[in-house]
Amino acid sequence: SSNTSKIAFYTGLNSSLQNLPYNYKLVFDKVYLNEGKAYDFHTGIFTCPTDGIYVFHWTITTKAGQYFYTDFMVNGNVVGRSRPHAAYVNRAASSTAVQRLVKGDKVWIEPSGNYTGQYAYEGWSFYSGYMI
Repeated sequence: SSNTSKIAFYTGLNSSLQNLPYNYKLVFDKVYLNEGKAYDFHTGIFTCPTDGIYVFHWTITTKAGQYFYTDFMVNGNVVGRSRPHAAYVNRAASSTAVQRLVKGDKVWIEPSGNYTGQYAYEGWSFYSGYMI
C-alpha cells in the first residue's frame, strides 16, 4: 500500500574494527540512512520488519599484512562471504547477498569461523541493505 514506509539503511564505521572474535557481530555505527529503523546500530543486527526480498551490500577494507574475512548471517546461517586479505597493500572486498526474509528474521555480519577479524578501516568500510 502507499503508506508502507521504505526499508533502507546505509552505514559505515566511526572507528576501525580490530581483532574481533568469531561470533562477534560487526557493528557499523556510523549511520548515514536508517529508513524504517530496522538496523540497530548498537548491536549490528538488522531485524526484518516486513516480509519481502532484501538486498545487502558490504565492503570491508583491510590494511597491508592483515585480513578481515566475514560471514553474512541470516538467523545464524551463513548465506554470504567476503574475504579481504591484504599482503602488501591495503585491499577491499565487496559482496552482495539477496534474501527472501520474513518479519522477525535477524541479519548480521561476523568474522568467519576460525579467523579473527584483524582490521577493518573506518572511512573505507560500509554496509547497506534495502527491500526491493
